[in-house]
Amino acid sequence: MSTCLTLVALAFSLPINIESRTLRSGPADDPKTYSILSERIATKDGFTLVSKTIDRSFGVSYSTSSYSNAGVPIESRQEGNWNDQWNVLETKFGASESVQNINGEVTKGKAPAKQFINPSLLWFWKVKPKAGTVVTADILAQNTIATFKIRYTYEGDEVMTLAGRKVTVHRVREKPLSAPDAVYTIWWYDDQGMGVKRYHKTTQNEYTFDLVSWR
Repeated sequence: MSTCLTLVALAFSLPINIESRTLRSGPADDPKTYSILSERIATKDGFTLVSKTIDRSFGVSYSTSSYSNAGVPIESRQEGNWNDQWNVLETKFGASESVQNINGEVTKGKAPAKQFINPSLLWFWKVKPKAGTVVTADILAQNTIATFKIRYTYEGDEVMTLAGRKVTVHRVREKPLSAPDAVYTIWWYDDQGMGVKRYHKTTQNEYTFDLVSWR
């Protein structure tokens, strides 16, 4: 059963909780602006993260990832237009191997699903970490046969006014360990564990995404 059909079936058979946030990188009328819609669909058996990115240069791209309640990945799928083509990337995580499908080319790896548990996905809505908590997670790249590590640091809380609401948010720094020191991302999460502001820094550019819609 496809991911979409699975989600529809879940909607009719299980109690679900859906959180949705929309972020934008600049003014709506700026041709360089793009938007990110993020959703988390949670049931008693696990949760699914859905992301839709709208870029005026490349169109629309989609990402869907499903997890157990412990944060163990089950499957992921990404579709989008980059490198001058439409790409479809799928990964299925098993107890003893991970199977990747990159634009129709299937590769099996020996890494089990538990290797890719990311505890930070549970922060603030399932788990209440203490400020200063640090975790490092293995990430399986979707567009190539490779793994890399990201360190997640819960740096503390701030009070912000976002999309008309004054809220306390939780600041988390993401640092790819293989990247230069100048490359990192800071996310601000609300009490539901949803990203409500994002700052991304590379060696050449920096980007800020602000919340424009709550749901």
